[in-house]
Amino acid sequence: MKFTVQLSDRAIKDLKRFEKRNLERIFKTIERLEDLFSLNIGKIKGDYYRIPVGKVRIIVKIDFESRNVLVVRLDWRKRIYDRI
Repeated sequence: MKFTVQLSDRAIKDLKRFEKRNLERIFKTIERLEDLFSLNIGKIKGDYYRIPVGKVRIIVKIDFESRNVLVVRLDWRKRIYDRI
């Protein structure tokens, strides 16, 4: 089951804060979001889920009916849950 992946404006801003080393891992994970169930996904609340990438967390909103994944936020594990 393929999903369409989109990045929010906030997620694009968040990406600018990471070093190249972390960005490579993050982009590999974002590319794999099309095949959503091959990742370690955990539900946070409502339609929001978290995907760990080392110490970084990617927060996504999933719409299963239209098969859309919206990357909402990216941040370090210690700060991300306070910012949702």
